[in-house]
Amino acid sequence: MAQHSSRTDGSDASLFRFDLHFGQKKPGADVENTEHELGWEQFGSLARQDGILPLDHSAIPMAPALTGLDPDSERTLGRRLTSVLGAVERLARHYEVDSELRRFLNLPPLLHEYALADVRQDRYVDHCRLDLGGDRLSNVRIFEIGGDYPVSNMNGLLNRYWRRSSAVRSLTEGYRPARSEEPGWMAAELLDVAARRGVDGDAVHHIGILCTAELRSFTEVRLLESHIRHHGRTPALLVPDQLGDDELPLAFLVYPNQAIVENPERHVPLLKRIASGELIIFNGVRGRFVGGNKLVSAALSDPRFRSLFTADQNADIDALVPWSRKLDDGVTAGEAVARRTDLVLKAPFDVLSRSVFVGWEQSPAQWRDLVRRGAREGWLVQEFVPSQYVETATGRMRRTLGVVWCGGRVVGYNGRITPRLVDVFPTGGLHAVFGDHSTGSEVDESS
Repeated sequence: MAQHSSRTDGSDASLFRFDLHFGQKKPGADVENTEHELGWEQFGSLARQDGILPLDHSAIPMAPALTGLDPDSERTLGRRLTSVLGAVERLARHYEVDSELRRFLNLPPLLHEYALADVRQDRYVDHCRLDLGGDRLSNVRIFEIGGDYPVSNMNGLLNRYWRRSSAVRSLTEGYRPARSEEPGWMAAELLDVAARRGVDGDAVHHIGILCTAELRSFTEVRLLESHIRHHGRTPALLVPDQLGDDELPLAFLVYPNQAIVENPERHVPLLKRIASGELIIFNGVRGRFVGGNKLVSAALSDPRFRSLFTADQNADIDALVPWSRKLDDGVTAGEAVARRTDLVLKAPFDVLSRSVFVGWEQSPAQWRDLVRRGAREGWLVQEFVPSQYVETATGRMRRTLGVVWCGGRVVGYNGRITPRLVDVFPTGGLHAVFGDHSTGSEVDESS
């Protein structure tokens, strides 16, 4: 049943207008579905007909849930998030001239070289996802900034299925379609980036998808293929570390930054082509390895870098970014050990939360060992951000709200429900979030 949030004025307003969670009817059970319960059945039927989206996605299943944002709260939040993303853009732009920032982010020498060579006149962070905890304007916080081109392309597809469900139309029809609901939107955005850099889109016949062989069957990659074909181009699937002298001018790099950080020499042909502008991808080298570096949260929060940002950006950082520091370079290991129950540790280029450790889930001895490792390796230590909570048929679950950006503006949202504090999905999964997408100005490219 829909749980409508009670609204208050001002900064304590709820982020959500409604939250629905659908009980999954067991075969043969004599349970009468409500009108809204029928919506999940319609959603599943549409997904199966389409053939792109399996409900039992191997990495992230689809959660039987549907959420709508409160329009007034969304507009306020969107303005603040735009400001913070503008500050991230400033970090990428200042990387070239700020030696303290370069030392702080500590990219491997070869990556640093290509990040410096990747000079742009427009924005560096083309595509990004901000992950939020909290459920009101007063307590919402950004606990993750993902500028490494996360494959956040499924949210529009989910919304399109729900829009075709008659059972929930009264809830969804009040929201304007998101950019991410448009067929082929991601390829259109990449072609737009290319046009701004002088590439004639009419001369582009193939668009690459650079990913490992095991990812080629993933829904997100198949969806990218459909985006490319929608614009009359042919997708070309290539392995990133085996890129040779291929003449592809455009590509989607569906590949974790961590793999490149751990062995940059293996990826020199790829990095060289991106930094030189011969191969255009979202975020380039600098946008990926600055914007996709978890230490960006520490650079936003640490007082040493406040002078890089405008007064408004600093105010919005203070409101939205939790206390974040680089271990042993902004906070001592002893201080982090003492604050175990308040903190979270993250490796700078962690993938799939494999190196994310919540302090109060660790014993004192485990935490002390993790902090020592983090101090050696320059990890992020961050104040714990309380979750959003959703009541589901299987109990109370934690929900992360993802805000997906492309081209300097919000293109969509998603929700990720999980029983644990990090994203593991024995139950729960990805679900649709509707918003009005009236988030004000785009991120200023000259920030």
